[in-house]
Amino acid sequence: MLKKKFVHYSRQLPTVQTFARSHHHLKQWLLHVQTRIKPRFFLPPDIQLELNEDLLRPFELISWDLIELEEDLKRVQKEQGMDLLPQQLGNVGVAPEVSTVQNYVSSLIVIHDAMQQVGIDQIRRDFAPIKELLDATADDYSNWSPGRRYFRSEEERTELAARIENDERLFRQAEREFRVGGILLEMLKSLLDHDSKEDLLQALDKDGSGQIDQSELPRRWSELPKGLNASDARSYSVDELLIVCASGARDLRDKYLLRMAQSLEVLQASLRVEQIALSPFTLDGSMRIPDIEEVVSLALEYRHDLMNARAEVMDARRDVEIAANALEAGLDVTFSGRQGLNPDARGQTGHGASLRFTTPIDQISERNSYRRAQIAFQQVRREYMATEDSVKQSVRRSWRQLQVLEYRLLIDRTSVRNAALTYDNASLAAQGGGGGGNGFNLTNALSSVLRAQNSLAQNWVAYETNRLNIFRDMGIMEVDARGMWNDPFYVRLQPAEGVDSDLPSIPPTIPDIPESTEGSDPSGEGADAAASDVTDPSSN
Repeated sequence: MLKKKFVHYSRQLPTVQTFARSHHHLKQWLLHVQTRIKPRFFLPPDIQLELNEDLLRPFELISWDLIELEEDLKRVQKEQGMDLLPQQLGNVGVAPEVSTVQNYVSSLIVIHDAMQQVGIDQIRRDFAPIKELLDATADDYSNWSPGRRYFRSEEERTELAARIENDERLFRQAEREFRVGGILLEMLKSLLDHDSKEDLLQALDKDGSGQIDQSELPRRWSELPKGLNASDARSYSVDELLIVCASGARDLRDKYLLRMAQSLEVLQASLRVEQIALSPFTLDGSMRIPDIEEVVSLALEYRHDLMNARAEVMDARRDVEIAANALEAGLDVTFSGRQGLNPDARGQTGHGASLRFTTPIDQISERNSYRRAQIAFQQVRREYMATEDSVKQSVRRSWRQLQVLEYRLLIDRTSVRNAALTYDNASLAAQGGGGGGNGFNLTNALSSVLRAQNSLAQNWVAYETNRLNIFRDMGIMEVDARGMWNDPFYVRLQPAEGVDSDLPSIPPTIPDIPESTEGSDPSGEGADAAASDVTDPSSN
């Protein structure tokens, strides 16, 4: 049974190695992408690019230290586990050496101490931000500050509080079991602190019977998990005692260390996924979400490209007026005169006047110019209407996508928690032995955790992208002297190296929302009236 269980533990290692190889391939793909992107930004091929991973840190749902600790436990079992199994010589089981069990227990104690720091203490710190969030929103669920998660309703906060209360209960239970495991490991270390089997027997066999009675063992011996159906034995030989110690140490490793590490990973993922913050789409710094008509009105009022398009329409309308003016009838009055030097001395003086009337009947070129101006005006007017519709469409699409992504992120949080619990259950089933189906389930569970994490990160990026797009589409995005968006989320980011953080910034200003909720035709009734006042040559 012990050998079968050990072989099953060793089968879990290829799964981790597979994910390690996948991680290596992703790193190579990232280097390839960086190489391809350099020419697009006119960068030298040999320049070194570094990624700022500050935004990715909240998505590290399980600390690498805790993952490495779990791998250390599996490595210890792989390297030393076989030496702990009793060697069968005939029908007699020969116990492992005292030093072998000592080394195994010492390795477990080292990992136990490390787990206190990277597991228990770290998760206790992971509870702090959520408790602060719940305390800050105890009286008002909509209380929000930059960099902190916000709630859309009181029910959402209540559900989170219930989950955290359950997580605290599980964590307190894990702490108790962790302390018990540490005490039992220290008991085994003290019990096995001898150089040989003879020294061990001499130290424990107080009555000299050659057997070690339970009364001669430490007080917590009864709490040690024992295998090989030896839990009811009243006395042990040295070999039997070593076999029970080795079996108990393996069970301590399984129940109080490996299971503890996996449970802490699940708990840590559940806590950290609740801390991932969204920046709400607001215009006034409060939790009031503007409706779709408000954002459309702002876009129509403050988009510079729409302003330019309206100006082009007005210019085209003026061209129509100018061309229409050239079509009107004209009356030219001409005066001429000649005055001599001396009218009385043969000097001649003459004056004359003439009238010239031009009718619009024969103004072919002017009429064609007028037609061209009318056509150009209608083209520009329709282009403006198409641009306005495009702006409305982009703003509405971003607004609706923000609402969708916000709910997707709520679903993603739950998906991550469920995937972590599924992985925990699969790990528990794999440790219990069984067929190859357990390994398949474990692989699927790991894949589910990875997919849930990727979906969470992708939807968060999509949400933030749409939030940026909608401010851009409304034309109210303000940037500071560093080129940084004056948004509370981005203002909190540390400036990059070489950027003067003391540069003045443009204060964020949100303009007032205009009363009208739809754009108006820039041509206006005046343009139509001006065009109708012009005599249409086709009517003459």
